[in-house]
Amino acid sequence: MSSKNLSFSLIESNTEQKTSGEVTYDTLVSLVNAQTKNITNEYHVDDFTLDDYIARELDYKENYTKKKLEVIADYYDISKRKKNKEELIAEIVIFEKEPMNYDMTQKRKTLWFYMEEINNDSFLSKFLILD
Repeated sequence: MSSKNLSFSLIESNTEQKTSGEVTYDTLVSLVNAQTKNITNEYHVDDFTLDDYIARELDYKENYTKKKLEVIADYYDISKRKKNKEELIAEIVIFEKEPMNYDMTQKRKTLWFYMEEINNDSFLSKFLILD
């Protein structure tokens, strides 16, 4: 049986500026401003072009019925009164392109994906009844 020893040492590094534990408002603001300059916009919501608008509009026109679009409009709390399919599509696409609605749009798309997956599953589809 062999015995191995483990040794370690902790060396405190000397910092040039020692803090007294107090943080001022100005230092916090400058720290936050410095860090936000380095953050990249991961969503690229500002890059929404006319091509994107037309692509989304075409996707909704070809792949969704008016009834499905009305469910999406209800989810977003968009009025669907006296609107035909094209007007409803335009309202939904405009709503989804707004940067402040990005999180809600992503959540809706994720939940719709989950519903489709459950509906396609032979076992779980028995427990989820969709119109």
